[in-house]
Amino acid sequence: MSRFYSYCLLIVLLVTLVGPASARMYQWIDPVTGSGQMYGKPPAWCRSDWNGPRIRVFDNGTIVDDISILVFDDEMQALRQEAFRQFDESQRLNALKRLESEALREAERQDRLSKVDELPVAALGDEEVDEALSDNLTEETIDQFKDLINEWDSLNIPLDGQ
Repeated sequence: MSRFYSYCLLIVLLVTLVGPASARMYQWIDPVTGSGQMYGKPPAWCRSDWNGPRIRVFDNGTIVDDISILVFDDEMQALRQEAFRQFDESQRLNALKRLESEALREAERQDRLSKVDELPVAALGDEEVDEALSDNLTEETIDQFKDLINEWDSLNIPLDGQ
C-alpha cells in the first residue's frame, strides 16, 4: 500500500513540475484505432496527397489551422491578407493605448507640478524656491529678505534649538 502512495506522489510531483506544454500541437483521430492522437510534430502524411484524417493545429491552446480543409490559393491569399490586416490593426491599437497611457501620465505629472506652485515655500527645497521666486523677485523684495535674515541673525538663536 505504501508503494502505491509513493507512485501517486511521484506522478503528482512530475505533473506539477513539468507543467502544461505550451508548444504547437497536432491533433487527429487515428483511423485504425479511433482514438485521439496529439503530438508536438505533424504526422508523416501531413499535407501530402493522401486524404488522411482531419488534423487540427493548436498553438498555446488556440486552434491556428485545420489542415484537412481545402482552401484554394486565391482564398488562402485573401485569408492571409486579412490575418495580416488584423495583426496590423491590433499593433496600431496597442500603440495608441501606449500613447494614451503616456499622455495620461504626462498630464498627471503636469498636474503634480502645478500643485507644487501652490505649496508654501517652507515645503519646497532650495532649488524649487529659487525657481519659484526667480520670476517674482524685485530689488525691493530682495532687500526685504536681507533685512529679515539680518534681524534673525541678530537674535542669536541657534538653529539646532540649544
